[in-house]
Amino acid sequence: TASAQWLDGLFGDWHGPEDARARVRTVVHQHWDEAYGLHTGFSLRASTDLPNARQRFRLVVSDEEDLLKTDEESLDRPSNFSAAIRWLPDYVSRVRYTFDLGLHSTPELYARAKAYRRWRIGHNALMHFTETLRYGAQDKGRALSQLDLERATGGNSVFRWSNSLLYREAETEPVGLRWAQDWVVLHRIGDRRSLSWGAGLEGVQQPEWSLSRKGLFVLYRQSFWRPWVYYELEPHLDRRRDLDWKSNPSLTVRLEAQFGQ
Repeated sequence: TASAQWLDGLFGDWHGPEDARARVRTVVHQHWDEAYGLHTGFSLRASTDLPNARQRFRLVVSDEEDLLKTDEESLDRPSNFSAAIRWLPDYVSRVRYTFDLGLHSTPELYARAKAYRRWRIGHNALMHFTETLRYGAQDKGRALSQLDLERATGGNSVFRWSNSLLYREAETEPVGLRWAQDWVVLHRIGDRRSLSWGAGLEGVQQPEWSLSRKGLFVLYRQSFWRPWVYYELEPHLDRRRDLDWKSNPSLTVRLEAQFGQ
């Protein structure tokens, strides 16, 4: 589990709501895709305790959309952000809850509730489950269920199996549930370097359970110049139903900075 926690920290994963008192993560990326061309994007996630409400309330700014993945067709759109006040009540039966009331940049008022639970499975495995319910004035209802299993496969390696189910009320066409599965091996190759590789599947429920995308990827991540600055190189090869299952190579380059206390 120490390897899993180290890799989570290196990749900036925030499992659950127990963030530091103040934290900021910014990412600038450039994505080239054979089917959709070259795109540049920016993402931001930040949270901080509110004065005199440190244990209960936080201010959260994020581009988090509670989706499975970003579609290539949406990369041309400007980045969307939201700001919310987050309430963190006490644990209930080992489940951590958060409740957000915020404003999205579309603009849209929304409310979100999230429940998070972690289990330790033996001495070398962890399981995480997150359920997110969101309702917005324009986007209507949305529900995202996520189940991740992490198992240490060696002193410096972790296997992660991720599963997601997404329901959106405001779908452009009736697809029911969207689903995704990922199998990833993360390997620590230095104090601030890692290499991961894996495969992923995506699909929809209607008109029948079917596959819409499958792919392979490799991701190299390393800090440079300062311990809190990172770069990533991620070549990807996938096949998609909307591209007649033709091989579609892509490459993403990211520059990331993390601050926190």
